[in-house]
Amino acid sequence: MPTLLTFLGAIPYELTRYYFEGQRDTASEPTPYVQEAILQHLSQIDERIDQVLVFATKDAQANNYTRRIERFDRENNSPVYSELEPGLEKRLASLKQAGVIGDYSCTTIPNGNTEEEILRIFQILYEQVSALPEGSDIVFDLTYGFRSLPMLCMLLLHYARTLHSRRVSHVFYGNYEVGRHEKEERLRALREQNTSPEIIEEEKKKPPCSPVLELRVFADLQEWTIAAHTFIKSGDASLLAKRMNEKEKSTVGKSLQNFADQILTCRGKDLSERIDIEDIKADVQELRQKPELGAPLEPLLKRIEQKLSPFSNRTTRNGFAAVEWCIEHGLVQQGFTLLEETSKSYLIEQTYGIAQIQDANLRKCASLALNRVPEEKWGDKQKECTRKMAEYLSRSAPAVSEAYCQLTGKRGLRNDINHGGYGSSPQTPEALKEELSKVYAEIKAAFKL
Repeated sequence: MPTLLTFLGAIPYELTRYYFEGQRDTASEPTPYVQEAILQHLSQIDERIDQVLVFATKDAQANNYTRRIERFDRENNSPVYSELEPGLEKRLASLKQAGVIGDYSCTTIPNGNTEEEILRIFQILYEQVSALPEGSDIVFDLTYGFRSLPMLCMLLLHYARTLHSRRVSHVFYGNYEVGRHEKEERLRALREQNTSPEIIEEEKKKPPCSPVLELRVFADLQEWTIAAHTFIKSGDASLLAKRMNEKEKSTVGKSLQNFADQILTCRGKDLSERIDIEDIKADVQELRQKPELGAPLEPLLKRIEQKLSPFSNRTTRNGFAAVEWCIEHGLVQQGFTLLEETSKSYLIEQTYGIAQIQDANLRKCASLALNRVPEEKWGDKQKECTRKMAEYLSRSAPAVSEAYCQLTGKRGLRNDINHGGYGSSPQTPEALKEELSKVYAEIKAAFKL
């Protein structure tokens, strides 16, 4: 069952009727504590809270948990407590007795006036969330969160989801000020209409009716931001695919992850022939046209389109686009592998067509031609096709072999990285990254891509 994490302040709270999802006609009974309205609401929609965790400073506990403060006596500089209205503690006890909630507790937190106190508050909150059973649902109430508490809560949301598999089902904020403003406007209108003082006085006694906002969208936006950052910076689409699949129930996320995985695992043939890049682009474009996605997702989809733009269907040029992807995302080993193998595939495509790029003999011929292996070392099966490829290189890309040879051979860059740097002259990580970019630029220029 869900756990409610909520805060309590030390100031007087006015009696208010709270309503949810814009349904003013279902507003709660008057209460000074939004927690009471939230718990009743969740119980009515079959989301009974099993545990209520209240966080309050010592002053807040004294003023609003054990008792209810009505006002401050400024002359004596002391709080005045209600003799009739109980504090939140007794209200929670009544809710527990009625079966609306399970257990409840109140934890003392610092005032949050210093950086040390703010960090201590976060530590207290985090410890409480960590102690919850794995997979627990969490409901946050930010209504009385003071100063930095709302920001700490949003950070805690990410920790809870990422480190402890907690599901955040609701994030509530009781907007008392809306109800108060509406009441003031109503009273002003009555005065302008010369309404009798008795009616105005009666209207004054009525508690305002205030909405409780559902702010879970901000927690979702945080998830989208993390997923987008991971995809844009590392090329890993797994988090993004999960979010897209959850929101859209479509295949776009899965297709996007599959595409990124093809690069991660150096599936050059699939990138050149099997993956339908244009179909993925069309699906992303279709999602962008859906107004219900809202502002947060649309810029992300636009960025995905930009990342897919260098790719198209059935061309070995996708392999070179994948090398750029690897350079951008630090996939150095994959970059070297794709650069070497795509160079061979491109040469075969230019001389024998894309349908032949997997032919083992042609790939050997391409390697011989690109590495400038002397003709006397060609096998009988390789002579005709190797000669054709060598002539193509001499005519159309004479400089490509010089760049390509840096990748191959016993001291080649790909050999160095694939053998874990155990050769006689291993390169540093920084040098390998620089060489990948350099050799790719040379091969790309030589092929006139």
